[in-house]
Amino acid sequence: MLLCSSASSVINMPSTITHWIRTMRICNCIKVSVSILRNVLKKQKKLICAYLLTFGLILPLLCHHLRNTSLEFLYNRNQTAAAQAMIRENTARFEQSLKSLQRFEDRKTFCQTLPFMCSMDRTRQGTALFASDTKSDALKKPSPMDDSLAPTHGFHRVQQKRTYSRDYFKGGLAISVVTVARTSKYHNYTGHYLPQTVARLLEIISVSEELMERTPVHLSVCNVDFKANAHSDIKLLPVWIPVSQRFKIEPNKTDLTQNELIDKEKNDYVFCINKSLELNFSYVMIVEDDALANANLFDVLKRFFVSERFAYTDEIIFNPISNYAFLKLYHPERLLGYFGFDAERIPELVSLSIILTTLTLLIRTIVQGSAFNHFYLCHAINAFLMFLLGIMVIGRSNINALRTYSDYLYYITPAPSCCSPAILFPRAGAVTIVTRLEPMTCKAGFAKDSAIDQIVKEDRLQTRLVQPNLFQHIGHYSSLRKDMLNPFIV
Repeated sequence: MLLCSSASSVINMPSTITHWIRTMRICNCIKVSVSILRNVLKKQKKLICAYLLTFGLILPLLCHHLRNTSLEFLYNRNQTAAAQAMIRENTARFEQSLKSLQRFEDRKTFCQTLPFMCSMDRTRQGTALFASDTKSDALKKPSPMDDSLAPTHGFHRVQQKRTYSRDYFKGGLAISVVTVARTSKYHNYTGHYLPQTVARLLEIISVSEELMERTPVHLSVCNVDFKANAHSDIKLLPVWIPVSQRFKIEPNKTDLTQNELIDKEKNDYVFCINKSLELNFSYVMIVEDDALANANLFDVLKRFFVSERFAYTDEIIFNPISNYAFLKLYHPERLLGYFGFDAERIPELVSLSIILTTLTLLIRTIVQGSAFNHFYLCHAINAFLMFLLGIMVIGRSNINALRTYSDYLYYITPAPSCCSPAILFPRAGAVTIVTRLEPMTCKAGFAKDSAIDQIVKEDRLQTRLVQPNLFQHIGHYSSLRKDMLNPFIV
């Protein structure tokens, strides 16, 4: 027995030694790692402090006042307070829009803004627009030399005339505002979005000399409510604005299921596009009643009609906008982050980081006069990583918001899926979309936007999105969901 026990101990000894050696190696690795970390901490104290200061203090404070950042999880947002603030802002905007709309109740003011509409014998009742004054001076096309017809609203901005304005929206632009009556369960609150949207469009057109003087523009409202006379907001509009009623008589069935509501939304959209196409204009803009246009809407759009001018000639090369199926003018900012399926987003992130890194190193070189060496390369890598992470934290929508300071910084990208609060259609694109969309049946999980996306993919249509957004979504009550929306995702 003693011999067997001794033999067993001898046999197990190599495995014990091996285990001891492995343990010693692990301990040595830990010691080396700790030593390296200490050296790094000693040498890179400034860098570590910069990271801690940037990502631990500065960015959290900055992002607290921004939306759609990567630090949203840190903040306890009060949805009730935000909703109330949004309602107060909406009420103030509505009151201001009523003052603006009063201007356009005047016949002369309206004809200054939309002279083409004044020449049409069309009103809501189908009678002549101005029964006895159809040949009056107020109905004539305003002359650029006639100061008496100049815009009088305080919103007017002095603009430098562009020589290509004669071709701006050549063939005419039909703008249709799709609307439906809505009253929320929130203390019977009515958003009054339609007057705000129409007032803003009239204001913008009234300060655009190109649109008033040279381009046929038709602005109308497309009422898709079951009860044509129940939409009280329409009564607040100038009487000169034509209104298309989808339902002349109230249908027998108005209490629709969710699937039927979604399909009705699609049919409403088809109806409104078809009514706009009846005018035979070259461009159709479909705007939902809770989409508020930016003041620079047409200033930005006209840039995409002209891509190049030859230096010593009047020849102009036009962008192939007419070859696009449509141009989206709004997309939810929360869906425009750097990480998505769109090809331009990651290159944007990397290129912006490189540009900021280059500028930082250039300033450092000028100030300190340091030459290029391996330390210079380390600083470049550190700066690139800091800018890369910082931009990701702030968010793409907030970075793109800086582009709104100049009309020349807007750009177009392939249009992503979803959402159609404001879309500009060339006529051919509108015909294609409405022809394919009409026979489709929409339901939960396959709404109007999904159907349009399917058409684009199946027909391989070219679509574009203008960034940053040219419209603001002000609808915090959804007529489809019949409920108030989260104010932080509107």
